[in-house]
Amino acid sequence: MLALAGGIAVANRSVVHALIDAGYQVDLLGLNEPGTSSAYDRFSGVHARGFDNSKARFTLAVWRALLAHRYAFVFCDHVNLAMILLPFSLLNWVRCIVRLNGVEVFAPLPNREGRLGLSAATVPMAISDHTKERVLAQFPHLPVVTCDLSIDPAASEQALTSPGAVSETITLEAVDGSFQRLGSRVLLHVGRMSALQRHKGHDTMIRALPLIRAQFPDVQLVLAGKGSDRERLLALAHTLPEDTQRAIFMPGFVADADLQKLYRQCFLFAMPSRGEGFGLVYLEAMRWGKPCLGSNLDAAQCIIRDAETGILVDDPDDPQEAAARIIDLLKDPARADRLGQAGYQRLCDRFLYPQFRQRFLALVTGERHAQP
Repeated sequence: MLALAGGIAVANRSVVHALIDAGYQVDLLGLNEPGTSSAYDRFSGVHARGFDNSKARFTLAVWRALLAHRYAFVFCDHVNLAMILLPFSLLNWVRCIVRLNGVEVFAPLPNREGRLGLSAATVPMAISDHTKERVLAQFPHLPVVTCDLSIDPAASEQALTSPGAVSETITLEAVDGSFQRLGSRVLLHVGRMSALQRHKGHDTMIRALPLIRAQFPDVQLVLAGKGSDRERLLALAHTLPEDTQRAIFMPGFVADADLQKLYRQCFLFAMPSRGEGFGLVYLEAMRWGKPCLGSNLDAAQCIIRDAETGILVDDPDDPQEAAARIIDLLKDPARADRLGQAGYQRLCDRFLYPQFRQRFLALVTGERHAQP
């Protein structure tokens, strides 16, 4: 994915930019991409084609391209999709770099397609040390290398300007149907609401909110994102007291410009997940100098430094633990600000596009252990 929304698309754009910056000629084939897209226009000189989810047409196009050209390497953004590269990998026809994003390679996955995709990978590229460790627990002899992600190039340039004060008024529809203005104590969660992947901590934050509001009644919760689990989460919110329902907002998909306003407005970014392979949303919050809450059970621990740039909970399914840690931070806003500023500095030191480009190109050129 490249033109679509989401973390994989952001990561893919960084890959393409890095290859262009290094002088590579790039042919881009996108299974889930539209046939034509204005998103392709940002990449000068890239030959891009989308296949509108037609796996048959996509597979034939990849095979024809590989037979017609001797590429320096092929990059694939999903282990299941890499299965179609297996014949060429077995014949040593091409070097295959396959990115391992997270849940698709966490036990009990990968499935049969994913295992074949792993077999096709000359270089299995994990997006965090946590993802690498989870993969090696199942496949201890797999030559996995870590290449941490970053926010995309445009956002990286903007992030170098230190975030200023919030000056905008944001009004959203609460789950009780009323319209409320967001205040200064907003807890923000950004993540897909998937009935098949209920690991992102939506339930925990909804259940924690009444406990937090018992001490800080002006705290509000914004859950940005859409998906098949939204109605269940909405029903859960409707079980809470009426005053709490007026403090919960589920706006669905939020365009990037408005999403950045929410990041700037929030007091804390809180996603107590147990299944992140990396967690680009934490970086987006750090970009605006906001402290983050994640968990010790997934890759959040590779981004957030507990008590230094944010909070890591031990049980992401426990609303009482999340509430207690958040209340501690609400009681000490100066500490929250220090954590946020430390997170911003960590972003600038490690998770901007220039650092990703250095890591990725070192991997491309064979310096596989170079992870600055």
